[in-house]
Amino acid sequence: MTRNTAEGHPLGTLAARRCFNKAMRTKGIPAKVCGSCHAVKGLDAFPCNKASPDGRYRACIPCSRTLTADFRIANPTYNTDYRADNPAYREGRRAYDAARRARPDFVDATSVERSARRRARKAEATVEPFTEAELFNHWAALEMWSCQYCGAPWEEIEHVLPLSRRGAHALWNLVPACADCNGSKYTKTGTEYGAEIAPAFFTTLRRLSGRVSA
Repeated sequence: MTRNTAEGHPLGTLAARRCFNKAMRTKGIPAKVCGSCHAVKGLDAFPCNKASPDGRYRACIPCSRTLTADFRIANPTYNTDYRADNPAYREGRRAYDAARRARPDFVDATSVERSARRRARKAEATVEPFTEAELFNHWAALEMWSCQYCGAPWEEIEHVLPLSRRGAHALWNLVPACADCNGSKYTKTGTEYGAEIAPAFFTTLRRLSGRVSA
């Protein structure tokens, strides 16, 4: 199905798209029209959204990525401002994480590492196999048991040089980080992010292998 964004497009209005998508659901056809590019695509081309009637976001995956990137550019301090305006957010996140870890079916660091391996393969990044024990022993040798950006208790495994920027999924490119720093670092390199908020991070870089040219 082709893209058409010309003026006068029959699906160019919100009302027309809602009517079309409702008809697709009624007929049981797994397709909908993108609210951004107005192209009709299969549901698997849209991100999941449980709040939507069809379980999919209004914009297709390529358009969603563009919209998200544009929003981040237009609102560079959104995440920081949100946390500052909602002090209960971090406490709620920590309470949620604590409750999750207390569950018998808690997903441990091994599963997190597997997820990172999958993302690395998707990004065509270098993957150097290692075990959870080897990772923790590596951190212990470097005395890294807190967030390497702000010093808070570590919550997540972080890639100094992001996978999206061809960083390797390997021991020498992984450090412990808190959820806030890992999230706000986004696709910055360790040096870029560390220079912004945590000059002490350069101490960590000196500990790590010289292979991290972040």
